[in-house]
Amino acid sequence: MLRPLKNYFSKFDSETLSCLEFLRKYILKLDSTIREERKYEMPFCCIKNKIFCYLWVHKKNKANLYWYR
Repeated sequence: MLRPLKNYFSKFDSETLSCLEFLRKYILKLDSTIREERKYEMPFCCIKNKIFCYLWVHKKNKANLYWYR
C-alpha cells in the first residue's frame, strides 16, 4: 500500500477499516493492471491511467464503493 493511502485508511475505526481493506484487496485482485492512486484526498483505482472506481467514507463511517464513468 502506498504511504499516503496508508495514512488515509488509518483514520477510520476498525469496522470501517476492515470493510475498506476487503474492498481494496478484492478490487486489486481482479486484474494485474489495476493500480491505486490518491486523488482528491481519496483512494482511486485505475486501469490504463483511467479511473474506474474509488472508495469513499461517509461522515457516519459508512464505507462506499463508487464506479466512475
